[in-house]
Amino acid sequence: MSPSLRFRAPGAATGGPYARRIDTTADDLDAVREPGAGAALAVIAEPDGFATAEVTGAGLERAGVAAVLITERVVLSPRDPVMSLGFLRFLREATATGVPVGWCGRCELDCAPVLLRHLPPPQPMTAPATIPDGPHRFGLCHYRAGPGFVLVTDRRTGRERRTTLRDPEVIGALTACARPAPAEDVPPVLIAAGLVLPVAGQALTLPYRLRRWPIPCTDI
Repeated sequence: MSPSLRFRAPGAATGGPYARRIDTTADDLDAVREPGAGAALAVIAEPDGFATAEVTGAGLERAGVAAVLITERVVLSPRDPVMSLGFLRFLREATATGVPVGWCGRCELDCAPVLLRHLPPPQPMTAPATIPDGPHRFGLCHYRAGPGFVLVTDRRTGRERRTTLRDPEVIGALTACARPAPAEDVPPVLIAAGLVLPVAGQALTLPYRLRRWPIPCTDI
C-alpha cells in the first residue's frame, strides 16, 4: 500500500498551487506531515485490506492535505464490512472537507448505486488511479445540526429532498453511526431513507456534516 498525498504550502488557499507532492508509504505519514500540523493522520495498510479508521476531514484539513491518491486497488465487499465501511467513511470525511480522492477498484456491496453517488466514484480496476482534476461535486448529501434537530439535504437522485430529524433516538443513531456501528441499533427510518448504510451487521452514516460553503454558495 502506498498512498500518495499532496500537501498545501502553509497559508495556501484550497485549490491553489501545491507546495510539493509526497509519495509515501502508510508507515511514514507522520514523518512527512507539515511541522505543527496538529492532528495525527493514520492511513493504515493491513495485509487483508485498507483501513482508514482514524482519518477525519478535520484532520486532513489541519494537516494541509489537498488531495489523496490511493494506488492500491480497493474492493468494497460485504465479506469485509469493517474495511468496506471504514473506507466509505474515509471518502465521506474527505468529501466533507473538499479533499479530492482518486482510487481504483469496485463496489460489491448490495446497495443501490445512488446511495454512494455523493462520494468520489472508483476508477475501473484496469485503470491506474489518478487524482481528479477537481473535487467531486460538493453537497449532494449533507446535513447541518442545530439545537434539537438535524437538517439533511439529499440530491443524490437529481431531485432535492430535505428531511428534518427531531427524534432524539434517530439523531443519536445518526451520530453513533458516523463510525461503523452495530446495525441492530439503527432505527429503520434511517435505513429506509438511505441515510445509513447497513452491511453485514454493521452500519455507517452516509451524509457528511456540512463544514464549509462552496463558492458560489448556490452550488448546494
